[in-house]
Amino acid sequence: HPKLTPTNPVPSDIAVSHEIVKTVGLLPITTLAAENGIQPQECLLWGHAKAKLSLSIRDRLSTTKNASYIVCTGINPTPLGEGKS
Repeated sequence: HPKLTPTNPVPSDIAVSHEIVKTVGLLPITTLAAENGIQPQECLLWGHAKAKLSLSIRDRLSTTKNASYIVCTGINPTPLGEGKS
């Protein structure tokens, strides 16, 4: 995976995402999940690049050293453009 380096001014999340995809390609979510200790039954796939994860992972990995719980969400924009990145 690419090493992220801080930049100034901070680029948009869309620009960063596009650059990562151009550099390494789109990683299958199953590969990313396996690399991070997520078991297949804890991962509900939405295509090959997205998934919903079970909250039981948080409890199972709670004693893992240097672990963090990160919530990522998104919203579809309204007709007025609200909710865009």
